[in-house]
Amino acid sequence: MSKYTKNSIEKLYGSDDDFILIGVTGRTGSGCSTVANILNSKEEDLKHSLFQGSHPENNEHRVEKIIFNRFKGSWKPFLLIQVRSIITL
Repeated sequence: MSKYTKNSIEKLYGSDDDFILIGVTGRTGSGCSTVANILNSKEEDLKHSLFQGSHPENNEHRVEKIIFNRFKGSWKPFLLIQVRSIITL
């Protein structure tokens, strides 16, 4: 095994648990590329319909407000790695 591969594997599986790996697969036209582009977007580029007001009227609005407050300021775009790019390498 090459030194580069060994270092890459050690980095990936190291003790720093600060990453999430999401695999998105599906048939052509199933929306995988759309989901990948959304996860790769900056916070200000994301469009959503979450409740943003100050007085939620029902439980659904309360849940949306909690999600929005958590999302706001803590969103970090995912790094997009496409299998075809890895195969090409």
